[in-house]
Amino acid sequence: MEKVDVLVVGNGIAGNTAAHTMRVFDTRLSIAIVSDEPHPLYSACLFPDYLSGEIERSRLFLKAFEDYERAKIKLFLNHKVSDVDFDNKVVHTDKGDIGYEKLVLAVGSEPVVPRIEGVGKRGVFFPKRVEDIDGLLRYAGKRVVLVGAGPIGVEFSLALVDRGSEVYLVELMDRVLWRLFDHKPASIIRELLEKQGVKVLTEEAVSEIRGGESVEKVVTTKREIECDAVVIAVGMRPRTAFLRDSEVELGKTGGIVVDEKMRTSVEDVYACGDCIETEDVATGARILSLLWHTAKKQAYVAGCNCVGVEKRYPGTLNFAGVDLWDAYAFSAGATEEMLKDRSVEVEEFEREGFYLKLVFADEVLRGVQFVGEAKHMGFVVSAVRKRLGIEGLRRMEAHLRISPWLYALSHVGEGGVVFRV
Repeated sequence: MEKVDVLVVGNGIAGNTAAHTMRVFDTRLSIAIVSDEPHPLYSACLFPDYLSGEIERSRLFLKAFEDYERAKIKLFLNHKVSDVDFDNKVVHTDKGDIGYEKLVLAVGSEPVVPRIEGVGKRGVFFPKRVEDIDGLLRYAGKRVVLVGAGPIGVEFSLALVDRGSEVYLVELMDRVLWRLFDHKPASIIRELLEKQGVKVLTEEAVSEIRGGESVEKVVTTKREIECDAVVIAVGMRPRTAFLRDSEVELGKTGGIVVDEKMRTSVEDVYACGDCIETEDVATGARILSLLWHTAKKQAYVAGCNCVGVEKRYPGTLNFAGVDLWDAYAFSAGATEEMLKDRSVEVEEFEREGFYLKLVFADEVLRGVQFVGEAKHMGFVVSAVRKRLGIEGLRRMEAHLRISPWLYALSHVGEGGVVFRV
């Protein structure tokens, strides 16, 4: 049995950041990463660009195997972890056991598989790994149905349109991107999608996928759609099933419970990334944050504390952007709907090509949603994280010299302004 000082389970952005952070602070430590995939680090955020043909497959990969060698980080690839013996500090895989002194769990997330008859047919794809996109590229034909209008569904629908496919985007809820946007901005986003050629179907559920061995037709609660492929993107969940009967505490979300140093309930075991739950700074709720930037920040904290460099995680602020080609949609913090049990005040600003919504609760900024040019993201995130009030936002207007942001901020507190130029 091989043994290392620190074993990282997972080779995504969280696992890589934790391992390379530890290496920066300790050059003598023996560090290894175990993964059930055969690849070095790649970015799933670039999948839509690869799918559309905008970038080559090679550009998905952010590291080469030589990068691990230079950092003296050993890789155990194509090793599927079955369970962990925390008492004896041993990780069991299908290709042998690996011992450790400290363990970092960065196991990521996996697609939610809905209960739809025919979901196992050839031509049904769950876009999570490189091979999933490779397969979709080989298989997608003239007509594709996407199930789920979250960020993945929206960006993939545009990418497939760009490749020349006829695309249907089916969503059970009453609007697209419903976790990120309230009704008004979601309606603007829908119009932009339809302008690009995406056929958006909301308040509609997929009940069956028909065909022989392969997909031929999708049946919804309102219609039947003949198609060549189906992409299912209804959500992700932490890959923590192998921990359910272990000493590691899991929260109500299914994510691993950690403290502000990314320590789990088991001594010498840390966790970070998609597999953990943390506090939402906008609402105070315990949440999952399946986002690249939060995984990276959490992993840095985990890596530092694992080697004795004390760092604390300040809590999660969810923010995400969606590239709509003609515009950029961005959301940070809480939506109005999330805060419906509080006293909420809303400011909205709109002009051609620009929409901004500020959501206040308890007299501080809890969320921002906008559709327009991809500018001032740092300001938006900072304003929500700092929980600025109306006066705080006004004081920051001097730092934003570009209209319409400047105009909007100068009128915060006036009940919202609709303006056009």
